Amino acid sequence: MTKPYVGDLSIFTTEELEDELYRRNKPKKPVKPELIENPDYTELKNLCIEYIERIENKDCSIDDRVDTEHYIFEAAMETFFGIEIWNYLSSEYWEEED
Repeated sequence: MTKPYVGDLSIFTTEELEDELYRRNKPKKPVKPELIENPDYTELKNLCIEYIERIENKDCSIDDRVDTEHYIFEAAMETFFGIEIWNYLSSEYWEEED
Protein backbone atom coordinates (compact mmCIF):
# COMPACT_ATOMS: atom_id res chain seq x y z
CA MET A 1 0.00 0.00 0.00
CA THR A 2 1.36 3.39 -0.94
CA LYS A 3 1.23 6.34 1.41
CA PRO A 4 -0.95 9.27 0.36
CA TYR A 5 1.06 12.26 -0.81
CA VAL A 6 0.84 15.62 0.90
CA GLY A 7 -2.24 17.40 -0.40
CA ASP A 8 -4.07 14.19 -1.31
CA LEU A 9 -7.65 15.17 -0.53
CA SER A 10 -8.99 11.74 -1.38
CA ILE A 11 -8.23 10.60 2.17
CA PHE A 12 -10.96 12.93 3.47
CA THR A 13 -14.71 12.58 3.22
CA THR A 14 -16.76 15.25 1.46
CA GLU A 15 -18.24 16.20 4.83
CA GLU A 16 -14.77 16.67 6.36
CA LEU A 17 -13.72 18.87 3.44
CA GLU A 18 -16.90 20.95 3.63
CA ASP A 19 -16.46 21.36 7.40
CA GLU A 20 -12.90 22.57 6.89
CA LEU A 21 -13.96 25.05 4.20
CA TYR A 22 -16.70 26.37 6.48
CA ARG A 23 -14.24 26.74 9.36
CA ARG A 24 -11.78 28.67 7.17
CA ASN A 25 -14.41 30.94 5.61
CA LYS A 26 -16.54 31.56 8.69
CA PRO A 27 -16.67 35.26 9.58
CA LYS A 28 -14.70 36.16 12.68
CA LYS A 29 -16.04 38.24 15.54
CA PRO A 30 -15.29 41.86 14.69
CA VAL A 31 -13.33 44.05 17.05
CA LYS A 32 -15.48 46.03 19.46
CA PRO A 33 -15.73 49.58 18.08
CA GLU A 34 -14.18 52.33 20.16
CA LEU A 35 -16.19 55.30 21.38
CA ILE A 36 -15.61 58.21 18.97
CA GLU A 37 -13.74 60.91 20.85
CA ASN A 38 -15.33 64.02 19.30
CA PRO A 39 -18.52 62.85 17.59
CA ASP A 40 -20.59 65.00 15.24
CA TYR A 41 -24.01 65.31 16.90
CA THR A 42 -25.67 67.13 13.99
CA GLU A 43 -27.81 64.28 12.63
CA LEU A 44 -28.76 63.05 16.10
CA LYS A 45 -29.68 66.56 17.25
CA ASN A 46 -31.77 67.20 14.13
CA LEU A 47 -33.68 63.93 14.55
CA CYS A 48 -34.43 64.71 18.20
CA ILE A 49 -35.62 68.25 17.38
CA GLU A 50 -37.81 66.96 14.54
CA TYR A 51 -39.26 64.29 16.83
CA ILE A 52 -40.23 66.79 19.54
CA GLU A 53 -41.63 69.28 17.01
CA ARG A 54 -43.78 66.61 15.35
CA ILE A 55 -45.16 65.53 18.72
CA GLU A 56 -45.82 69.16 19.69
CA ASN A 57 -47.64 69.78 16.39
CA LYS A 58 -49.57 66.51 16.73
CA ASP A 59 -48.10 65.51 13.38
CA CYS A 60 -46.90 62.14 14.58
CA SER A 61 -48.85 58.86 14.72
CA ILE A 62 -47.85 56.10 17.11
CA ASP A 63 -46.21 54.24 14.22
CA ASP A 64 -44.30 57.40 13.24
CA ARG A 65 -43.12 57.80 16.83
CA VAL A 66 -41.86 54.22 16.97
CA ASP A 67 -40.07 54.61 13.63
CA THR A 68 -38.53 57.93 14.64
CA GLU A 69 -37.38 56.51 17.99
CA HIS A 70 -35.70 53.70 16.07
CA TYR A 71 -33.96 56.22 13.76
CA ILE A 72 -32.81 58.19 16.80
CA PHE A 73 -31.34 55.04 18.34
CA GLU A 74 -29.52 54.22 15.08
CA ALA A 75 -28.21 57.78 14.78
CA ALA A 76 -27.03 57.71 18.41
CA MET A 77 -25.17 54.42 17.95
CA GLU A 78 -23.51 55.63 14.74
CA THR A 79 -22.69 58.99 16.33
CA PHE A 80 -20.88 57.41 19.26
CA PHE A 81 -19.39 54.27 17.65
CA GLY A 82 -19.44 54.76 13.86
CA ILE A 83 -21.30 52.78 11.23
CA GLU A 84 -19.23 49.63 11.92
CA ILE A 85 -21.21 49.18 15.17
CA TRP A 86 -23.82 47.26 13.16
CA ASN A 87 -21.32 44.61 12.05
CA TYR A 88 -20.29 44.20 15.66
CA LEU A 89 -23.85 43.86 16.90
CA SER A 90 -25.06 41.61 14.09
CA SER A 91 -25.13 38.01 15.30
CA GLU A 92 -24.29 36.64 11.86
CA TYR A 93 -20.74 37.99 12.24
CA TRP A 94 -20.03 36.33 15.58
CA GLU A 95 -17.85 33.26 15.51
CA GLU A 96 -19.32 30.32 17.34
CA GLU A 97 -17.48 29.34 20.48
CA ASP A 98 -15.66 26.03 20.05
